[in-house]
Amino acid sequence: IPKSLGLSKAEAASVVEVAKVKFGERGYAWLWMIFVWIVTSSILSGALQWFSNANGWPDWIANAVLWSLIVVGLLLVFWVNPRIGLRRAIFDELIERGYDLCPRCGYELGTTERKFLCPECGACPERESWDLATLNIIERIRFRYLDTEPPLPFQTRRAIVRNAWKRVRDTRSGFVVYVLCWTLAITVAVSFSIDQVIGAALAVPLLAAYLHLEVNYLKPAIRREITERSGPSGTSPH
Repeated sequence: IPKSLGLSKAEAASVVEVAKVKFGERGYAWLWMIFVWIVTSSILSGALQWFSNANGWPDWIANAVLWSLIVVGLLLVFWVNPRIGLRRAIFDELIERGYDLCPRCGYELGTTERKFLCPECGACPERESWDLATLNIIERIRFRYLDTEPPLPFQTRRAIVRNAWKRVRDTRSGFVVYVLCWTLAITVAVSFSIDQVIGAALAVPLLAAYLHLEVNYLKPAIRREITERSGPSGTSPH
């Protein structure tokens, strides 16, 4: 919290507590992040082992590279990401309380600077949104097709994506491709720990199946959901 705002300890503590609740409600997908980290570590372990054997590397080099990547991944998931996300949640809460700050970096803006770029970080305060500026990669991926202007509230976007996935699963062909993707994903993860060549070979149909699911089922379902929520007048979804 910028000291120039002159908040008391009680006011600052209140802002932080509300920001923590807000950050927790943003759908920060801890389980998904842990799952992705475990699968990625397993794939990297198999790939590095295969690469080191093919090139005659000593085992300690492969282990050093692997554990370095694992530690970096842990820091990004459990320290950098929450720290930056919570920081921006605090800025978001201060803005809601009437303080004129940049929602990305917290720079104290003058009233005439709101329509211009922030002189501190270069963000446009009028268009910047905390949830789009955060490093929550999972959230960015989930909402990549929701490019409405102005940005929709988090709860609305989450409801749109959930309903779109439900539309996909409700169709027979979409459900088949959906199950196929999950089956291939689990098979690839298991295969990499057994035989890297088989795992790499199965990753190709997995990528093709998921791209097919995205382009032909999920993206159209999201567009239909946005259109139905907007109504005939073309207003923003709610």
